[in-house]
Amino acid sequence: MRGVVFGAQALFPNATASHKPFGRFLNALGGATFIAAAPGAATGMIQGKDLVVNSTFTLGNIVYGTKSMLQSFTGRPVIRNLAEYLAGPGYVLGCAFYTVHSWPAPIATVAGTMFTFGCAEFWASAIRTDRMNRRSVPRTDADIAAAEKSDKKWAAWDRWTLGITFGVGMLLFSLDALLAEPWEGAKTTPPPDPKKPDGDASSQQPDDPSDVPDEPQTPPEDFPQLVVVADDGLNLRAQPDEDSTVATVLQPGTFVEQTAKPSTDQSGESWIPVEGFGPDGDIHSGWVSGDHVEAHPEGSSNPEGRTNPTLEKDGYQWVEVQNGDSIRLIAKTHSADVAETVVLNMDHILSPDVIFSGDRIYLPATFVG
Repeated sequence: MRGVVFGAQALFPNATASHKPFGRFLNALGGATFIAAAPGAATGMIQGKDLVVNSTFTLGNIVYGTKSMLQSFTGRPVIRNLAEYLAGPGYVLGCAFYTVHSWPAPIATVAGTMFTFGCAEFWASAIRTDRMNRRSVPRTDADIAAAEKSDKKWAAWDRWTLGITFGVGMLLFSLDALLAEPWEGAKTTPPPDPKKPDGDASSQQPDDPSDVPDEPQTPPEDFPQLVVVADDGLNLRAQPDEDSTVATVLQPGTFVEQTAKPSTDQSGESWIPVEGFGPDGDIHSGWVSGDHVEAHPEGSSNPEGRTNPTLEKDGYQWVEVQNGDSIRLIAKTHSADVAETVVLNMDHILSPDVIFSGDRIYLPATFVG
């Protein structure tokens, strides 16, 4: 709603002037959105969550909510210094922190960047206006023309900033909130039941090889799960040869599944056939040097992604990663502390910046149940 208000004020500056009826209506509507948003930010601040963001946003919501409401009644600008020199710089700081914390979520990051630029431009415009007011009135034709040109340029900048960075930015912010589907609640899954057999004797066909008692069954060899320990990533090659084509580069901390027995090349280097997620989120298979991976029994994985059986056994609830998710976004969506969530998942998610669709992110115990 606030994005629509800002967009209308930018597109129709004359019709939405503070002293006109439509302008007063938009000021009241905008003020109501600031006031409605204040309790949410204040609650987060009191709980100690994102203190910089929530404290500056709480201050800005209170100041600009009051300012917009008063302007809807008086029809003229009010408490300008308080808004421009206290709430304005606070918004610049808060929006900058919000942008950093939103990375790498694309929509929230773009919206935060637009907010930061817009707040900074409005702050700079306020400083410039005060400096101009302190100067002597231009008297020559040249000085008058220069002043008018400067005023028009800054007025245009203010309009474009209001319409694009705040108008479009607020719409992007709303879209990001809607895509999080807050009405769905916590998408948690209870710990899985013990594995059940795939079938019973009644489902086996008479000619099933398992029915032949004289033929010994050879159980498939169980290979360990490995983790990439190379600091700069590890090349996944098409063949067990250092000159072979690189299929992808596995990120540090990536879990991979060994698929067969190792092979040794002519130089004596050991190569291990593996399968795992690449940086693109797709599953790749190939060969890696045995010097840069090691067994990681604490973690585990299923065909969809990485899991932690120990945490599931202990009763922790988990959320399955979807495309575009991040640990921060999952933690925030479920009202969990981001740092605690990262630490809890370190056994199977060694790099919190590298997660894939299908991975399981476990929630801290304080938020279970």
